[in-house]
Amino acid sequence: MRWLMWTPISLFTIYVAVLGFRFGWLAATLDEGEVIAHYAERYVATMQADFKNSDAQASHCYGLPSDDDGVWMTVVCGLNGCGPSYREYHVNRIGAFVHGGDTSCPEAALQKRAT
Repeated sequence: MRWLMWTPISLFTIYVAVLGFRFGWLAATLDEGEVIAHYAERYVATMQADFKNSDAQASHCYGLPSDDDGVWMTVVCGLNGCGPSYREYHVNRIGAFVHGGDTSCPEAALQKRAT
């Protein structure tokens, strides 16, 4: 009957170990180029959906290291520093989106709402 008590604890321990291995593997094998390429594709898709005649290209994106807690790098996309086509994507160490979009450019958000 003791095995009945230890089975859930053992299964939970195995589950946590597998998750730890998976996240460790992602953090060890993910490089900056893959992250920039992924968010550049996301930028182009967003611009084409929002602005039908957008000339957004993946080459308009570059990555910067971040000093924010929980943010590994910032992928910046857009030709000018502010405007409706400017985006920042803040990404954590396993490549997940933390926050961003056009929040870094409040003037553009206000313009978009006004029209």
